[in-house]
Amino acid sequence: NCNTDSNTDNDHHHKQKSRHYHLKLTFVESSMECVVDAVAECITLVLCMPRPKVLNRLFPILSSLGVKDIVLLNAHRVEKCYFDSKYLEPNRYTKGLMAGLVQSRDTKIPRLLIEKNLTEFVTVNLPKMHDQKQPVCICAHPGNYPSICELNCFQSMEDNDSDNG
Repeated sequence: NCNTDSNTDNDHHHKQKSRHYHLKLTFVESSMECVVDAVAECITLVLCMPRPKVLNRLFPILSSLGVKDIVLLNAHRVEKCYFDSKYLEPNRYTKGLMAGLVQSRDTKIPRLLIEKNLTEFVTVNLPKMHDQKQPVCICAHPGNYPSICELNCFQSMEDNDSDNG
């Protein structure tokens, strides 16, 4: 009697394994529109190399915010060993950047650039990065500096809004 029950159980288990499911995908053409945001295409974040664990947490956040280029710089206080971090391996940081893209409407993975010479980057490479005649450069540094709303580029936008309103 025990053998019959186990055979019935095995037959039931075998039947469950042989079930097939089909998934039907339908592409809606309007959802496949390519939208290019000219402003978002120009967002470059330049920062000194943070601690590796912090950097790893930053990757998804930065890509979800629409940053297109991430430049990591060496500075006086940055420890040299940070540049040998496992989080700078392409397969590691790509996973973090992809996780952020899932949260945004973007599909283009940000580019990661590592510049170990701050002076050379600021004088030679930074001016070549964007074709715009007057790029907006914002420096987030503690101190007595103008706020973002006091920058000329944003004041002209506010003037246009007040003229229209």
